[in-house]
Amino acid sequence: MKNALIAAATAATMAFGVSNAAEVSLGFEGLPASDFTGVFMEDGYTITAVDMFGDTQNGTDGPKELERLFGTNGFLSITRAAPFNFKSIDFEVEFSSSATVTVEGYLDGMLQGTEVFALGVRDLYTTFVADVLAGVSLDRLVILAERQSGALTSFDRVVLDDVGAAPVPVPAALPLMAAGLAGLGALRRRKKS
Repeated sequence: MKNALIAAATAATMAFGVSNAAEVSLGFEGLPASDFTGVFMEDGYTITAVDMFGDTQNGTDGPKELERLFGTNGFLSITRAAPFNFKSIDFEVEFSSSATVTVEGYLDGMLQGTEVFALGVRDLYTTFVADVLAGVSLDRLVILAERQSGALTSFDRVVLDDVGAAPVPVPAALPLMAAGLAGLGALRRRKKS
C-alpha cells in the first residue's frame, strides 16, 4: 500500500507540475537570399512571405535578415495551429531616417493587439520586447517593416513561446493531493475496523 501511495503521489506531482513553455527563435535562415514570395516552414511554424527580400549581410540569428521590397506592401506572416506568445523581434535602420516595424497579433482571425517599434537614424540591431502583446495567446503574427526612401529596416530573430493548457502549479496541487490521500487512508482504516 505504501508503494502504491508513493507512486500515486509521484504521478500526481508530474501530472499537475508546471510545464515550461518552449521558446523558439526564428532566424529565417532557410528562406531565399533574393526577392521572394512564398510559404516556408521553420521550427513548426508556417512562414508566409509576400514581397520580401532575404539579405545575407548581418542578421542576429545567423547571416540572413529580411527586408520588405521597395514600393510594395510586403509583409511576413507567422502562423501555427497551436497558440503561441510573441516575445521579441530584432530590427535595425540601415539608412538616413528613423523607421518603424509594426507587429500585429491575431487569434482566430481577430486582432489581439499591435506593437509599433521605432528606431532612430542608422541604429544597429536592437531587440524589441513585446509590451501590448506580452502574454497574449496568438495563432498568427504579421510583421510589417517600413521600407521607403530614406527609411530602410531589416529584421531578424523573432522569438516566440509555446502556450500550453494552463497548468496547476505544484504548490496548489500538493495540498489537494495530500487531502485526497489522507481521506483514502482514513476510509481504508474505517473499513478494517
